[in-house]
Amino acid sequence: MRRNNSIILNAILCIVGCILSVFLLFIAFFYISPWIFPSLWGSYSLGKNLYLVTEEHCFYHENKRFQGYVILQGTQIEGKVCHGGEYVVPTYENYYDSIGNYREFVTESKHNDNWIIIKTYIIPEKRNKYYIIRKDFDENISVEEIVSKHVKEFETYHSFIDACNALSIDIRI
Repeated sequence: MRRNNSIILNAILCIVGCILSVFLLFIAFFYISPWIFPSLWGSYSLGKNLYLVTEEHCFYHENKRFQGYVILQGTQIEGKVCHGGEYVVPTYENYYDSIGNYREFVTESKHNDNWIIIKTYIIPEKRNKYYIIRKDFDENISVEEIVSKHVKEFETYHSFIDACNALSIDIRI
């Protein structure tokens, strides 16, 4: 009888140990993932404290689903994840319309050490807009200075491509 109780107790301890181990691994992964896997949190570093951040909502247009993104200057950073910041593209004023509906969001972006190129979609106008960000600034400048001095916006794809060619930007969207 004692032997059976000992076997049962060992089995219970083994099960509890396995459950505790899995729980501890989950907690460890959750804790270290912002440093190792920032994309799991919807945050993609573009350099110079700028982040492509996934918004929690999706947009639908002509039966197409778009994931909403914004480019932020990070102010709430944990590990390599940006949880919040100031709007760079689109600016806060362009992200929402006058009554709080979503107006413009990033659909695509690419970057290298010197440039970020961005394609956005403007919902009410049903058209795209394009941006180029020149990354030759100090990370600690204000978002207003980034937008006014380092961001160029283009209403047409043709003018955007012409600017990319003139600036020798070798990435395309």
